[in-house]
Amino acid sequence: MNGRSRPFRHRLVIALVLAASLAGLDAHAARRSPSRFDPSGFYLGLGYRTDQIKGGFDGQSVLVGETMLALVPRLEDGGGLQYSMSAFGTYGGCSVIYSEEKHAAEWLGAKGDARLNDLAFDFRISPFPRLPVQPHVILGMGFKRLSVEGAAADLLYETTDDAVYRGISWDAGLGAALSVMPRVRLEFSAVRCSTSYNTIAVGGKNSTITISDGLNGSGWSLRGELMWQAGRW
Repeated sequence: MNGRSRPFRHRLVIALVLAASLAGLDAHAARRSPSRFDPSGFYLGLGYRTDQIKGGFDGQSVLVGETMLALVPRLEDGGGLQYSMSAFGTYGGCSVIYSEEKHAAEWLGAKGDARLNDLAFDFRISPFPRLPVQPHVILGMGFKRLSVEGAAADLLYETTDDAVYRGISWDAGLGAALSVMPRVRLEFSAVRCSTSYNTIAVGGKNSTITISDGLNGSGWSLRGELMWQAGRW
């Protein structure tokens, strides 16, 4: 038994030595290649996101102006595609993000559809760029256009149309990015959008309501995105 197990032990020792040597070579290569997980470059992204629109959207209120009125619906959480262009350095970067989402709307039992368009400018701070999974802080602002089907009336011409809400959001959140291929990264984030809608229009007409104190439409935004590195610095 001892005579037979000795060659096995020798082979095990040799295998362990080889494994340790390979691990040491890999660590040495990683030290000599600090850009192994370096995100620096220009990226194009495609992703999916879901957003909440809460606050003053209660499904009961009506806003009245001089020549128009608009219903304030309750909106279900909705989602849609987002497209981005980003420039990243070692410790962070910035992104321009455009998204289109669909939401279900309801006002005193009447149901309809709503569409949210968002053009956002985000800044990312990545304190640990060498990690395979790179956490980051997100700060930014967005310009939002919320169109609610058939929720506005022009009192002057006695017609109904979509209510178009326009507002600005201040965004803050956390995210993480994972390098899945040499030029591809996968990114997930949770962002709090503090949104205030300041004007409402009847479709594309000039009739508007200005909301002096703003209509709160804040909520959470959950995002997942695949980003392709189109160029390196």
